[in-house]
Amino acid sequence: EIYQYDIDSTLGELDAYCREADFVFNLAGVNRPQSQEEFMQGNFGFASTLLDTLKKYGNKCPVMLSSSQQASLTGRFGNSEYGRSKKAGEDLFLQYGEETGAKVLVYRFP
Repeated sequence: EIYQYDIDSTLGELDAYCREADFVFNLAGVNRPQSQEEFMQGNFGFASTLLDTLKKYGNKCPVMLSSSQQASLTGRFGNSEYGRSKKAGEDLFLQYGEETGAKVLVYRFP
């Protein structure tokens, strides 16, 4: 069974899905916001909510984060709000893996 959660879903659904999931693919993100603050809200904020909900249920299933080469913060990506928000999400996932022992996979799309 595949659980799909998006911006229109409820926190109740997120609770149920995080309680039951065997693997989490986090493909969520913001790349064309109306304001710069939306990058961090969408690319870091939801990741934090997701991981906190998994912790709430003690679910240590593997989690995969889709990221971007812009998270490298090098070259032409060095001064990008988008890149900083994606890097913050990556760091959050990696920290979550260290804290919980869950397997964390980060895929940086080119």
